[in-house]
Amino acid sequence: MVVGEPNRIAGARADEFERCVALLETTPDLGGRFHRTHVPGVRRLLMSQTKQFVYYVHDETHEVVYVVAIWGAPKAGPPRLVDPR
Repeated sequence: MVVGEPNRIAGARADEFERCVALLETTPDLGGRFHRTHVPGVRRLLMSQTKQFVYYVHDETHEVVYVVAIWGAPKAGPPRLVDPR
């Protein structure tokens, strides 16, 4: 939970993130490719209610999706991403 946010907003964010994770479990290549990083294979999916992107890497070999960042769409500049593999 983010300090200072009302519980209902934090709860909505968690609910939206859980729906996003459920989507990625069944369709891991759903998000658009994100090229402004040195980490290969990064994709991002917009959580429309919270206006935040979920940045992730789909490791097809190990059948794993790594969430590497959740970043507010209105923030200036892209997040600094680290390869989780």
